Amino acid sequence: VGQTYTTKSEFNNLQVGGRNYISNSAFVNGSTGWRIEENVSIDTTRTFNGHPTCKSAQSGMTNYGWRGCINYNLPTLYGGDFKAGETYTISCWYYIEDVTTFDANLALEMKGKKLDESSEIGLGRAYIPTTNLVQGAWTKLSKTITFSHDVKDCCVRAWIEKNGTAWFADFKMEKGNKATDWTPAPEDVQGEIDKVSNNLTTNYSTTSAMNSAITQKANEITNTVSQTYTTK
Repeated sequence: VGQTYTTKSEFNNLQVGGRNYISNSAFVNGSTGWRIEENVSIDTTRTFNGHPTCKSAQSGMTNYGWRGCINYNLPTLYGGDFKAGETYTISCWYYIEDVTTFDANLALEMKGKKLDESSEIGLGRAYIPTTNLVQGAWTKLSKTITFSHDVKDCCVRAWIEKNGTAWFADFKMEKGNKATDWTPAPEDVQGEIDKVSNNLTTNYSTTSAMNSAITQKANEITNTVSQTYTTK
């Protein structure tokens, strides 16, 4: 029963946020907002949920490299700080074609700095050893983190520790202790709205011109349907 249903204690302690704090979390805008490390690239040929992915292809490494993608483009909260006692959950998906290419581990983690220090520290990590890596299926990684002190300059990153090839997709950082389904950051949604608005402003000088274009497109669709199907 415990494996099938949420316990009362788990239900009472459940905190759900939902809002994604990572901009361009699905690489829709390429590598914008991300630091892409050596032998790492944005892959538009292997997609997840229709989104591009981040491919880390490491080989010939004799030392640990921890190479992957890093997003420092988190929004400014409380003047730039995350507060002690707050709980956040980070998540992403990974895919591996061949686990035999791996000789070390894979991870998703969050790092940051204490307010009075300049060096970066680990805040939490979902760490997958080679024996537990999943081959041939998209697999979700998540880690819930409760900050023990105020932190600044936070980042979310995914990496391969040494050799191996993996794809990462649909990152999310949200408040609470539950990894919910991926959603874009509000900043990304507003960005897409602005693009549409700018496109309409550029291409149509008046509202009537825009409405006329919409009507024309609708008529084209209707005519296509009429030609394809016989109506009763």
